Amino acid sequence: MVQSFSRVTSFAAGSRLLRWLLLVTAAVQLSACGGGSGGSDGSAPPANPGGLPIPGQGSGAPLPAGQYRVGGTVEGLEGEVRLIERSGAEVLVTQNGPFVFEAGVATGNPYEVQVLVPPAGQSCTVTNGSGTVESANVSSVLVSCANVVSSNTLAGEVTSAIAIVTDSDVNDPAAPFKENNSFDSAQPVASFATIQGFLSSMPTGGNGRFAAEKDSADYYAMTLSAGQRLELQVVDFNASPGKAAEVDIDMYLFDAKADLVSNSVGLEANEAVTIPATGDYVVLLEGVSGSSKYLLNVRAGSNASAGDMASDRLRPADFVPGELIVKRESSAMASAPASIAADAGSDMPELMSLDLSTDTRAELAYDGPAAASDSPDTPPPSDVELEANRQLEARNAEAFARLQTLRLMKRVAREPGVVYAEPNYYVAPSAVPNDPLWDRQWNFSMIRLPQAWDITTGLPPAAPVTVAVIDTGIIAQHEDLAGQLIDGYDFISSAEQAGDGDGVDPNPNEELNASTGFTSIFHGTHVAGTIAAKSNNGIGVSGVTWGARVMPLRTLTERGETYDIVQAIRYASGLSNVSGRVPSRRADVVNMSFGGPSYAQAVADAIAEGSAAGVIFVAAAGNERNDADFFPAAYPKVIAVSAIDAGNRRAPYSSYGSYVDVTAPGGDLARDDTGDARPDGVFSTSSEGAGQTQSVYLPLHGTSMAAPHVSGVIALMKGLYPVLDHDGLMSLIRSGLITDAITDSEFGAGPVQGTTVSFGYGRINALKAVRAASRLAAGTDSIPLPPALTATPSFVSLGLRDSRKFTLKNEGGGNLILSDLYADKTWLQVRSVNGGLFGEYEVVVDRSSLGDGVHGSIINFTLYDEVLGSFHELQVPVSVRVGAQSVAGVLTSVTVSLADSRTQQVVRTKRIGGDGNSSATYEFKDVPNGTYTLSVSSDIDFNGESCSIGEVCGAYPVLGDAQVIVVANESKRNLDLVTKLRTGVTAAE
Repeated sequence: MVQSFSRVTSFAAGSRLLRWLLLVTAAVQLSACGGGSGGSDGSAPPANPGGLPIPGQGSGAPLPAGQYRVGGTVEGLEGEVRLIERSGAEVLVTQNGPFVFEAGVATGNPYEVQVLVPPAGQSCTVTNGSGTVESANVSSVLVSCANVVSSNTLAGEVTSAIAIVTDSDVNDPAAPFKENNSFDSAQPVASFATIQGFLSSMPTGGNGRFAAEKDSADYYAMTLSAGQRLELQVVDFNASPGKAAEVDIDMYLFDAKADLVSNSVGLEANEAVTIPATGDYVVLLEGVSGSSKYLLNVRAGSNASAGDMASDRLRPADFVPGELIVKRESSAMASAPASIAADAGSDMPELMSLDLSTDTRAELAYDGPAAASDSPDTPPPSDVELEANRQLEARNAEAFARLQTLRLMKRVAREPGVVYAEPNYYVAPSAVPNDPLWDRQWNFSMIRLPQAWDITTGLPPAAPVTVAVIDTGIIAQHEDLAGQLIDGYDFISSAEQAGDGDGVDPNPNEELNASTGFTSIFHGTHVAGTIAAKSNNGIGVSGVTWGARVMPLRTLTERGETYDIVQAIRYASGLSNVSGRVPSRRADVVNMSFGGPSYAQAVADAIAEGSAAGVIFVAAAGNERNDADFFPAAYPKVIAVSAIDAGNRRAPYSSYGSYVDVTAPGGDLARDDTGDARPDGVFSTSSEGAGQTQSVYLPLHGTSMAAPHVSGVIALMKGLYPVLDHDGLMSLIRSGLITDAITDSEFGAGPVQGTTVSFGYGRINALKAVRAASRLAAGTDSIPLPPALTATPSFVSLGLRDSRKFTLKNEGGGNLILSDLYADKTWLQVRSVNGGLFGEYEVVVDRSSLGDGVHGSIINFTLYDEVLGSFHELQVPVSVRVGAQSVAGVLTSVTVSLADSRTQQVVRTKRIGGDGNSSATYEFKDVPNGTYTLSVSSDIDFNGESCSIGEVCGAYPVLGDAQVIVVANESKRNLDLVTKLRTGVTAAE
């Protein structure tokens, strides 16, 4: 007999289990796993009408004597329901009909069936769900499910992140619209903001706002200070070497008189200009080809001094309107435009004259994308474009001629047979590179690299210095590592861990290993870029050494093994190893940005053998925040590098201790000591996208980022003095000849004289290092060196303060005296704090004559070198803020999406924002019980993709840490979200 109780229990999606369920232990659950389809006494399982499979009956094994199964029927189910019996046994039912628990219940014991996880949007009741088993199977349990009619409401507020502005004419037809296609209709923007926008050189098709007409120009009006930066990221940039860019946007800067004062017109994913003087400006962003989202960052300033601003590419003042220098592959240009009069017939670069007459000007201004090599379907210039053209010419004809020259340059460069086309301009040689992201590399100025590059960039007359990077591998396709790599090796012996299926192999490319769940940050690529990214090439970032080559050796994913590391060290050192190969030329320097707390003799031995062969080893001191030894940094014959932030303090994550030899910039993403409105990370090469095909540049922080600074500086030294070894290098470090001392306010002096606990012998100084190497190579104690003037910080941002100090140094040679010192604005005063030429200076502002906004000035130093008989100048930009300036963002038109957390299917959407306010509210009514996630995203290019780069997006409670929202017969009205602008410095695939 079966004794049962006619009790009905109801369960809805999201309801809690009864208290007894919470007490079920893992041991009980394990004991309940197993069982079969029938009892040992031969009793039959529950009836199975219609022949449907009964969940839980799969094994068919008999139950022990005296045990019986509990089961029944499910009706009204839409989806799936998980049931639980009081013993802890579970069963998942996915269709209506019979069910049974495989685990048995002993006769005389109670049973109770409850709903563990109800179906989404349904509630279920259990009838005859409890009783006592008495020598027979139970088949009378009835689970009845029905759709829930709910009055649940989910609501909250979406707020824009600070300082975010949206282009007023994006492709989303639901977004607010206001033309900004001409000088007269320029969209006003604050002097500190990030603009999210869209451009298309031809109609987009589909259902977007610009389906039938192009949106090829956006104009922005803003008041800017000298030294500020405009940084354009072309989100969907796409170009291939030797081919016309499929997606390209150019940037032009006009002053209040419509004079074209600067521009950036490269074929690059990132364009930038520096503001030459404080004033009112209009920025033109022009779509040359394709369509793309873009991000225009209006920055507070850069780590470059005003003297460095001349390194911006293609400054209009430096070229002649109507002239180009053109290099062709053959003696004649195929399909040359009739407006171009050139004397063909030579393979040498030629000076080309352009016809900028009135008859051709409008056509040539806007048919750049429609050159001879382009599709004949490219639309002609629109009336809006022609009107904007006329406005510019009327305001400033000479500036318009420069603009036309640059537009024609882009067209000529796209012609078949043209190797390059550029303006007829002059660029003075400079050690500061033209890489567009150089201004983000504050860390290089900190170790005096620009001054060191005046002596050497690492390009020796003999074979380049080789730096082995033992790390996670490399993204060999990265645009800024092209030509910088030599053959490496993959020493990860576990095929599963390696993710490439074949263990040790000659391919050191980093693999994304889905089987281990490892999410790569392309650590090895980042380290390699810091050491030797291709520099002064107008692309991406700079490397410490321009001439060294990187030998990528892959030993790590999310972890590494001692054996693999030993093999990589031996390979780099030219010693026998598991690969059976050695490189044709061993490494000169080995960078090891990894480690752990354990001492391994095999690694110590490998390093000792490599050092004996002449290799110099550099390692990160660790991110453990303590003074425990960290290996391989703490091994003998290794230069251990701790990390400092942009404020010259020990980075909060950095390890410290007696084993630390030197320190270098490692950054701190939680701070902005540089005052450039960006986290102080170390910016370098990285990657993203399917197949790791996109070249990007990202900031990271850590002692892993500090170590490659030192490796790169050593490579510069080896280029000048190839016989330098570990012992010789340590002698220079101990003597203070290649470092700057730093006071350790935390832990004080180290155990060895001249050291500190945090920084060892001090911060690496690249200028001192190459000077020391030069003297060693020359066999003399000193060599004539030019002056090397530096200001720290090199850009003085006062903000709302009345004064701030900076330090003037000469880290070069010569005997300097002050010739002149002045600020170019009367409201700014500058004075020496100690009365001497070098040392601290204080700047003081008088705001009484200044209106609200941001103002700029330049401090000018002129010094005379009595040794060389030459004058030397240094300019220090200063920015001042007057009055309170709103940094609130403006929430663009966004879609709030409610999704089922189990299926990830969006079940509700709501359009909000776009009214000029920083926030907007949303509300979803009559939400069924269930589990959900909330997200929000714009779609300014109207491509149907959410949260892609260039869009604002968010999630509840925060982006990157979305949480499941359980709805169980109650409303939730404080589900607030904050949007974040998705950025990432993309580049050509």
